[in-house]
Amino acid sequence: MFFRNQGLIYLEFPLVSHEEAETRLLLHALDASKEGFKKVMVRTVDTDVVVLAITYFAQLSLNELWIAYGVLDILLYTT
Repeated sequence: MFFRNQGLIYLEFPLVSHEEAETRLLLHALDASKEGFKKVMVRTVDTDVVVLAITYFAQLSLNELWIAYGVLDILLYTT
């Protein structure tokens, strides 16, 4: 379920059995697409998340998947 606060959209997601954050992030993106969202942004410092997001992008049914990769004020954005 999604809710809005000051222009930001937050997600309430039920507990899942995925212990790894990498796969959990993709579940959130999949749920967002099922709720009707067509653009999703993932922010990470983990290269595994970047690789998995690119690999499974077509299965997420999104028009755009933005990835913010980096730390502090050094971020790289890609679509």
